Amino acid sequence: MDIMIIRDVSGSTYRFEREYAEAIIEILAAVNDFEGIRTLVIDFEGGAVLRKGFDVKAEQTSIVPQSGGGTNLLPAVKLLADQLLKGKRRLLFVLSDGEINDREQAERELAAYCSRNQIEVVKLTFDECDKYGYEHTTIVNLHKFIAQKIIEKGTDY
Repeated sequence: MDIMIIRDVSGSTYRFEREYAEAIIEILAAVNDFEGIRTLVIDFEGGAVLRKGFDVKAEQTSIVPQSGGGTNLLPAVKLLADQLLKGKRRLLFVLSDGEINDREQAERELAAYCSRNQIEVVKLTFDECDKYGYEHTTIVNLHKFIAQKIIEKGTDY
């Protein structure tokens, strides 16, 4: 199974940047030693950065508390498209606290890429209102929410 996380680290995430990083680390640590599960983390703001590649163990990566810049998803979609997928099951989490500047174009390209590559997408928001098909969770419960989705989707054949 390939588990991919695209994480909004724009300036508006400053309120919970430490808890946010900790939640991602908890998920990565939880699945780190499972045979057949590969994980990837991409952070986006004005641009995008690959924080953890599929072939890197969780303890060899750096998920840092950060916030800054604008909120453009398209660079993350382009970076994701450069990655080599191997898992029979493919699950992508898109995490954002609210508005994404290039949302319409980025989501069109993301949907097309995911369709071509049999990737199931779960979009999560920490904003109070759920917009654009994003499911709502809190930062405190983020790791539990993602873990539950992995269990649901991983056994849903």
